[in-house]
Amino acid sequence: MVFPFLGPFNPDSQGHLEYILYLKHYWSLPPSNLGHETWQPPFYYIITAAVAEITENPKALQGVSLLTSIATLCLFYKLLATRLFISTDEGRYIAMSFLAILPQFVMFSLYISNDSMATLCGALSFFLAAQLLKVPSIKRFIALCSGLAIGLLTKGQFIVIAPILFCWGCYLIWRTIAHRRIWTLVVAFGFLILILGSAKYVLNASTYGNPFISNLNFNHVWIKQQQGTYLGLYSLLDCNVFKLLRKPTLDESTKHSIPLMLYGTFWYQWIPESNFRGNSLPLTSWIGRYMDCLGILPTAISVLGIFVFSRKLWCSNGECPFVEPSGLLKGAAVLTFVGNLLILLRTFFQTDVWSVLQARSLFPSILGALVVCDQGLSCFAFRIRASRTITYWRLLFVVGAVSYFVSEIVLQLVSAIGGN
Repeated sequence: MVFPFLGPFNPDSQGHLEYILYLKHYWSLPPSNLGHETWQPPFYYIITAAVAEITENPKALQGVSLLTSIATLCLFYKLLATRLFISTDEGRYIAMSFLAILPQFVMFSLYISNDSMATLCGALSFFLAAQLLKVPSIKRFIALCSGLAIGLLTKGQFIVIAPILFCWGCYLIWRTIAHRRIWTLVVAFGFLILILGSAKYVLNASTYGNPFISNLNFNHVWIKQQQGTYLGLYSLLDCNVFKLLRKPTLDESTKHSIPLMLYGTFWYQWIPESNFRGNSLPLTSWIGRYMDCLGILPTAISVLGIFVFSRKLWCSNGECPFVEPSGLLKGAAVLTFVGNLLILLRTFFQTDVWSVLQARSLFPSILGALVVCDQGLSCFAFRIRASRTITYWRLLFVVGAVSYFVSEIVLQLVSAIGGN
């Protein structure tokens, strides 16, 4: 429904397109400092450059993201159906609601960008891990390592995801393969695959002396324009969501708060971008306030889930659920989310650039956030009133998300008719 009306470009998409067209014309990796996005790993751009050989129409290139977003939704559906990561019915319903119609998740799955491919690789990695857990075998372990290598070739978030899932896979193979020599060879081969997936980071290290270089290292003009965000403890502790209810888009009142920027960019289009501009109109601004208000309940449940999860980790009765491989895999999902969040915060503290703090950077490891939310929901699993509250919340969430997309589509249609 959204794809025909959402333009292929957001503020970063021109840089992604330049990368694609460079590959199409030269079929060699560009220098990391050549363009706005040429520091990124190349997998998405190679795939899209092959499409560009047929047509350079931006809508056709955007279609690559559409296909990867559909594949992502299918993989998450299969993952959630196993109940391996999310055990409660309410948790699975909320998870699918997020993945299917959360505005930011949907929109960043459809731009000319490697975001959609990265989220697909995240879902694929955990799907392959679940398959390995179901039937441990060397073949499935190599498949997991290959999926992680593709992730490393797609986006930097896999610097966290790949080592965690690789270590989990090694532990599972060690427990299930009797011959230690075979185990050593398998792990060595899997490690070699990951090294191959790290080619872009090795190239950056040899060229610039830093494997994790990005466009923040090249002193662009826009960096100085976005600095001056961090205001000490105030920026860390300001959780006043009512500021977002007053002004749900980019504003001086919320730009200096780390929690509010992450919250605002998760639940709504806090940063004006793309051709969906209804968030800047008084007539439709209520939708942003509505979505930010709805986000309070699941956020509170997720905070509760953090305490529940931590309590299970530090259990004193010797029955910690995260000792067995299945529990460890669930813990790995949470750890990937926490790890990527810490890297995001570290990058922000190093640069003081407010646009770093976008929740979309956490989408490749979003499964960890869904696990934490489910942990919080497990406290209410047998309470009918709580279950009904979650059901009503889901209905209200669907109303809000659908209202957002319908309003934006109507505005696009009105604009097109007016233009003619």
